[in-house]
Amino acid sequence: MSNIFITKNIFKRCNMKENQYLIDYYNSYDENSRLELKHGTVEFLTTMRYIEKYIREGDNVLEIGAATGRYSHALARQGYTVDAV
Repeated sequence: MSNIFITKNIFKRCNMKENQYLIDYYNSYDENSRLELKHGTVEFLTTMRYIEKYIREGDNVLEIGAATGRYSHALARQGYTVDAV
């Protein structure tokens, strides 16, 4: 599913006026590739370390601003119930 489809559906559900600038920006920015670079990997591992410090078995996770869902997928693979927006 493309980002443009998701973005347009969010605007529709929230009764928000579409902002083409924002739609274009988020469809042209490759967040997943950024997170795969060296500094992105450090960011991911550091963030996960802090999340894992405070999260407990059986916790549910709500990730607001999930973007590509990298953190949501990682936590779901660890057995957490994750909702991502």
